[in-house]
Amino acid sequence: MINFDSKNRIFKLDTPNSSYVIGVVDSDQLVNLYYGSKIADTEGLEARSFRPRCASFSPLTNEHYTDSHDFSPDCAPMEYGCNGCGDFRVSALSIKNADGNTVSMADYGKFAGQVIKTVVDQFGKYSIIKIHSGVLDASTTLYNANNEKTEKSGNVFIMRGKKTVQVDKLIAGDIGALAKLQFTATGDTLCDPSAPAKFAPIDFPASAISLAVSAKKQGDEDKVFAGLNKLLEEDPTISLEKNAETGDVLLSGLGEVHLDVICSKLKNKNGVEAQLAEPRIPYRETIRATAEAEGKHKKQTGGSGQFGVVNMRFEPLTNGEDFEFVNAIVGGVVPKEYIPAVEKGTREAMRHGVLAGYPMTGVKATLFFGKYHPVDSKEVAFKSAARLAYKEACAHAAPALIEPIYRYYIHVPNDYVGAITSDLPRRRGVMEGMNPTDDGTEVVARAPMGEMVKYATDLRSMTQARGYFTKEFIGYEDVPGGEAKKIIEQAKREDEEEE
Repeated sequence: MINFDSKNRIFKLDTPNSSYVIGVVDSDQLVNLYYGSKIADTEGLEARSFRPRCASFSPLTNEHYTDSHDFSPDCAPMEYGCNGCGDFRVSALSIKNADGNTVSMADYGKFAGQVIKTVVDQFGKYSIIKIHSGVLDASTTLYNANNEKTEKSGNVFIMRGKKTVQVDKLIAGDIGALAKLQFTATGDTLCDPSAPAKFAPIDFPASAISLAVSAKKQGDEDKVFAGLNKLLEEDPTISLEKNAETGDVLLSGLGEVHLDVICSKLKNKNGVEAQLAEPRIPYRETIRATAEAEGKHKKQTGGSGQFGVVNMRFEPLTNGEDFEFVNAIVGGVVPKEYIPAVEKGTREAMRHGVLAGYPMTGVKATLFFGKYHPVDSKEVAFKSAARLAYKEACAHAAPALIEPIYRYYIHVPNDYVGAITSDLPRRRGVMEGMNPTDDGTEVVARAPMGEMVKYATDLRSMTQARGYFTKEFIGYEDVPGGEAKKIIEQAKREDEEEE
């Protein structure tokens, strides 16, 4: 049992054989947690990895152990809330009650706790909660301070492997589980509505790799994505989104092993298999010169036909915009009711470039002349004429293939800086600078997205898993001639296979 010694301002764990100091309250009313130090050893106590309650999780099976009797220095580190070393300080981010009292880690205070993990299985959703203050039982009113909503309270559990064991209550320091909370996610604070408090959010690492995910067996697509959406509730470090340009559904996580584990959990829990592949890079096309062309659509099928002629000029945009349409018609040679059809036809045609079929961007299109027929001219005819003018003009306007460029902030220990800087040129990366940090060096570089798809895995290999990076999108640049030729040829082969 955990007890608070108010005289010495320490928390201690009393066992049948001995007592251990697990926490010391400092002058700021913050709790510094420790493990493995007997009461007699309080002098010179140093912060080490802690275990106030055993809370170990298996990533593959979702087995949990939150029994208070499992206290041991040999327990695996808690998945969230601890970096494995140093002290762990529990404090309230904001207190909403009028008197401004702080939340103290004691079972005599108002209830307050934080959800540190969410588990979804065939029986429903469980929210693993760590109690920071007060007592939680079936009669406790649960107020979500993050969403400002009240949850329906229910039975209180502890987790033992795959089993849930119902208990009468949880006290400060305990880790337990609540079932079927409607509005609560990982990191949210649950508290007494008469003393609202909000704990600092859990700082989850940003995703480092994105791979295309699909169903391994045709027809299982709905089951695969329904299962992945459930796993999103369990693991805040993964995300799922569809790339509108390439059509790929991207599963993002901390590394290849992480994504493999997600797929294994999907198979174990839902009985469906997903497969991962490198995502298609969202290349685009643009033009570097000005060209003009005439587009003529004429169709006669015995009654009223279709007729429309447009003369258009296409030139590069220098203001960073994707597309600009200019109507420069004089004298009504193209009636104003057909002008929107010309613009629409141009926009639709620009979805497919003239080199490899990637979207065209950075183009100014000017309609300056045309012809129409008082009977046969229709909107569909002018849309078709605009598409023909686009293909003809852009093919002669120095078309270019461009690729997304990101700026990478790579954090590594000093011993590995040389390996990083020598590796970047092979990825067509350009060094922009290096900045000293508390634990090493930050290398700043820009590189094309296509060369850095699996950089998270390679960086771990080069730095013995001690390096990490973040990135930001900065724009598009021309693909070098040799690389562009390979990409265009690959795109044409894929088009032929689809046909």
